Amino acid sequence: MVTGNRSGNKNTKQKSLVGQPPPQVVTLADGKPYTLAPLDLNMLVAFEEQFPEGPLVELVSSGKLKYVRHLIYLMLKVRYNHLTEDAVGKLLTMKVLGTIELDLGA
Repeated sequence: MVTGNRSGNKNTKQKSLVGQPPPQVVTLADGKPYTLAPLDLNMLVAFEEQFPEGPLVELVSSGKLKYVRHLIYLMLKVRYNHLTEDAVGKLLTMKVLGTIELDLGA
């Protein structure tokens, strides 16, 4: 669902700096491009605080969309701090989710 980047979509990865994953640019339901920040320790801690019931990889891979939405929200709010989690949920259609690649390092 959110683990692979399908060919033919508008979402792109840019070249990375040494040691840093490349940012992923995704086109959300409003038709605008957004850059997802690479996962960092602060995001992982924020996710863990919100959902202490299990490891991030297992929760996101479980298929429950609340985990996916929260993780993408954390990745967006770095650059787009005006977005709420509810607003992110409205921008994430099933079609959009199919184009987002989440590299969880698992």
